[in-house]
Amino acid sequence: VIRGDVNGDGAIKSSDYVRIKNYIMGSVTLNAAGKLAADANNDGVINSADLLKIQKYLLKVSDIEV
Repeated sequence: VIRGDVNGDGAIKSSDYVRIKNYIMGSVTLNAAGKLAADANNDGVINSADLLKIQKYLLKVSDIEV
């Protein structure tokens, strides 16, 4: 599992950001691998901090540790 790659396509993209946002809002579900990937900051919780981590990665401001 690549942290941040929620849809499992091998890359962290804006579609992963949207998927996490929708999960937090309750409009989509994630399987076990998706939940591991969605926890981009590896703190055991999927929340806005993960969204921010992916946003910073997409803007090339920060990396996501594996």
